[in-house]
Amino acid sequence: MRAGMSNEKSSQTKVVLGSDNRLASAIANVLEDAGYSVDVVADYEEAARLWQRERHHLVLLEISHHQSLERAVNIALRVKQQDATQFVGYLTDRNLHTSSLAGDVVLPRDAASLTLALKTLRALTFSGARG
Repeated sequence: MRAGMSNEKSSQTKVVLGSDNRLASAIANVLEDAGYSVDVVADYEEAARLWQRERHHLVLLEISHHQSLERAVNIALRVKQQDATQFVGYLTDRNLHTSSLAGDVVLPRDAASLTLALKTLRALTFSGARG
């Protein structure tokens, strides 16, 4: 989260973003600019641990290559086993074969499409339901 935004944190949709590469900071900046409170972690395991402590509204797992698919799916399943209502999304490219992902949605990694998709999802599903 960016400095100076702590007063707004309680009213923002909280996101934990687990990533397998350096693209996460750029994605986090886009999400923060769109009004989300984002915690970025360098791997999926840490995303699950942080989610357990903080109970973010949204868990996003950014996947940049095939080798990360299995780890991301395992984390999504673990989160869903602990809370079946938890929203878990993947950020990935169309060229990855993602039909076996176990989560709520597969989202695009490009900034314009991602913010539009999340704006729609926010309105439909996770609009501040958690405290």
